[in-house]
Amino acid sequence: MIEDIEGLERIEDFSIFFLTATIIFCTILVIYLIKLYYERKNRPLTKEELALKGYINIDFSNPKRASYLITKYGFILAKNEKSKEIYKKLLKNISKYKYKKEVEPFDEESKRLYNLFLEVVSNE
Repeated sequence: MIEDIEGLERIEDFSIFFLTATIIFCTILVIYLIKLYYERKNRPLTKEELALKGYINIDFSNPKRASYLITKYGFILAKNEKSKEIYKKLLKNISKYKYKKEVEPFDEESKRLYNLFLEVVSNE
């Protein structure tokens, strides 16, 4: 009966290799994601992003300069039909602030169209 017991068999264990491969893979993945994050964070802004940033920061204390900046940035930002239509209405409305030496402050209609255009462009 005791003679039926055989000796222990050696079983190959590869778990240390799987663990090492998993750690190396996770490390490479984390390094790649960090690199991707910093590349995206430090990329230069596109023309549309710069125009939107400039359009948002327009100062209405100088209506003449503001009307020229609205024209400049609005041309870049107007992409679809709705934004182009609002941009045309805005241009007609602010044309009275251009080409004159002395201009009055922006009226409420111009500010409303400005904000409407900004809302439409921001949601694209």
